[in-house]
Amino acid sequence: MLKITLNVTYADARTAEVTALPLTQVAFEREHGVGIGAIATEQKVSHVYWLAWHATKPGVPFDAWLETVASIDVEVGDPAPLPGAPSAG
Repeated sequence: MLKITLNVTYADARTAEVTALPLTQVAFEREHGVGIGAIATEQKVSHVYWLAWHATKPGVPFDAWLETVASIDVEVGDPAPLPGAPSAG
């Protein structure tokens, strides 16, 4: 599973750092019909904003939330090991 960190800057200068946890990653795949790896390889701005919206759980529709956002920086890290997987070394 990829480690995806989203740094959201809102129009009012507030900031939030959120991580796209497994629930958000699976919801992304179901919603968009592509694997989560597309975030790293075929990045669409709508995908990044949708992930941040879902991860922040703002309680408002996507488009209403989007009106409050100034920018998002995304960091995609190395895949985290699956639980119970043998460690390297």
